[in-house]
Amino acid sequence: MLEKVYKGYLKQVYFMDIKPSPTPAIPNLPLSSNMAPKDPKEIEVMQTIPYREMLGILKYMVSCTRPDLYHIIGYLSWFMQNPSKPHRKALSQVF
Repeated sequence: MLEKVYKGYLKQVYFMDIKPSPTPAIPNLPLSSNMAPKDPKEIEVMQTIPYREMLGILKYMVSCTRPDLYHIIGYLSWFMQNPSKPHRKALSQVF
C-alpha cells in the first residue's frame, strides 16, 4: 500500500523516471546559498521546479520509513528559499 502512495508522490514531482542511487547524498558536494541563481531567467526557471513540494514529500516518506535520511533532508531544507540546479540535483539524488 505504501508503495502505491509513494509512486503517486513521485509522479506528482515528476520523478518517476529516476534511477536508484547507492547513496542518498552526493559525496563531497559543497552546497551553499551562494549558488542561488542570480540571473532573472535562471530564477524564473528554478521557480517552476517544485523544490519545496519535493522536500515535503521526502519528509513525510522519511518519517514513515527511512529516518536515516533526516540529516540530508534537513541540510537540503536550508536552501528552500532560493534553490539552484546543484541543490535540485542533490535533492533528486535522495529520491
